[in-house]
Amino acid sequence: MDFVLIMIFKRSLQVKLLVLVLTGGLFSQLLLAQTVGLLKHETGASPSYTMFAKLGVTYLIDQGGQVVHSWQTGVQNTHPGYLMDNGDLMVVRKGVKRLSWQGDLIWEYSNQDAHHDAAVLPNGNVLLLIWGEKSRAEAIAAGRNPALLDSDLDPLVIHEVNPSGEIVWQWHVWDHLIQDLYPTKDNYGVVADHPERVDINFTFRTVPDWLHTNAIDYHPGLDQIMLSPRFNSEIWIIDHSTTTAEAASSSGGNSGMGGDLLYRWGNPVAYRAGTAEHQQTFGSHDAHWIADGLPGAGNVLLFNNGGTDYGRDGNYSTIDEFTPPLNGFNYDMGLTGRFLPEEPDWTFIGVPSESFYSSYISSVQRLENGNTFIDEGAFG
Repeated sequence: MDFVLIMIFKRSLQVKLLVLVLTGGLFSQLLLAQTVGLLKHETGASPSYTMFAKLGVTYLIDQGGQVVHSWQTGVQNTHPGYLMDNGDLMVVRKGVKRLSWQGDLIWEYSNQDAHHDAAVLPNGNVLLLIWGEKSRAEAIAAGRNPALLDSDLDPLVIHEVNPSGEIVWQWHVWDHLIQDLYPTKDNYGVVADHPERVDINFTFRTVPDWLHTNAIDYHPGLDQIMLSPRFNSEIWIIDHSTTTAEAASSSGGNSGMGGDLLYRWGNPVAYRAGTAEHQQTFGSHDAHWIADGLPGAGNVLLFNNGGTDYGRDGNYSTIDEFTPPLNGFNYDMGLTGRFLPEEPDWTFIGVPSESFYSSYISSVQRLENGNTFIDEGAFG
């Protein structure tokens, strides 16, 4: 039997869940390694609740490890979800459903192509990551190298859905591509001259989900969206203040750039502005803005998974925080042609470095007392 453990942690006014899937065998080995339950509670820990889920039940526990509340969600293997200010629980799995504190279903939206994460907007709408569908022929016409195609492509789409189940805003990465291999095909141009566009032939893997975006975050003050395309080892920011039509173009919105990338960070190789020595992120997860009222507010925090297969010089992870070079609703680029900063402001690393390593999933969050909460997901 498979077991699902979800760690949840307080982030500003919401609580975020992170999924850890453990096979029965791995779970048994974990029991031999440590006691299940509260392991440590020292003076100076940030006062908060923790939430986790297993086999269709979500639990909220206090700092003493006692269950203070639970929900019967009926969702066996969830992706991240959120606890709202009024006690409602937003569960993400092939769409989203909102449950009351008592566990009653308030509303639900289903989409089999929804994956990984969601972001709840102040008006109650939800941003969902969606796998788009493009055939092999469409991908080749768009400038994709046939040698980089296993079959079709599933490009990133974002849907904003309201509680009535209506899609009220959309963004498609397919509208913001570039390639420099085929002059007679779509999206032809000089990749290095267009950091605001995504090179359809820059790829880590040839699977249909060639970007593998694993996180989405929303900044209400900027009306912007942050994305974490893991296979690009990058962080992207786009404008949400656009109309859907503007989001498909290169003009409009607060930024004046429509749906083009306003900012990207972590791997300038992806837009021909650097070499491997300039890479900062390596298959990362949970990139997000630190929320207002928390130490480091407005900075970006992420779990930088690492690993030699993603280009890092060893199998270790780091937690990185950096200050995005915000200039109004846009972002500054350095004289090198790379988006600033050149390196993180703050990094947590294990001692020795390989002692802290999670090759996949995992998450991080800044707490109110200035501590940083880390979920080393691969090992529980």
